[in-house]
Amino acid sequence: MVGKVISGSSFSGTVGYVMKEESRILEAEGIMPPEVKDMVQDFKDQTLLNPRLKNNVGHISLSFSPKDAPRMTDALMTQIAKEYMQKMGITDTQYLLVRHLDQPHPHCHLVYNRIGYDGKVISSQGDYKRNEIATKLLKNK
Repeated sequence: MVGKVISGSSFSGTVGYVMKEESRILEAEGIMPPEVKDMVQDFKDQTLLNPRLKNNVGHISLSFSPKDAPRMTDALMTQIAKEYMQKMGITDTQYLLVRHLDQPHPHCHLVYNRIGYDGKVISSQGDYKRNEIATKLLKNK
């Protein structure tokens, strides 16, 4: 399992990218799929809770080995992604988890709002180090 933290500042660009033709929504919290424009608006509405934060888009891709493809069901991928989110401190906020089907290796994209339901910011400081630790723990598990 490899986690790749991607910087973003546009919900429309990020959600538009992850919702390409060969994809499937695994889970959504606090947003209303399947229309991209509706999901983007839901994300933007929550940013009003803390308008000072400019880079409010969180985007992480989780990739797995092609050898894991036969056992990587949607349910297992969702479970792993949710455990990953807990380990990364991505809680109490909107998110969209989308599986891409366009590569031989199973992978998914997590898009989340860095502004939580309470208006507090989900820190991105140390994301790369936390990502390294979280993926290592989940690989070992």
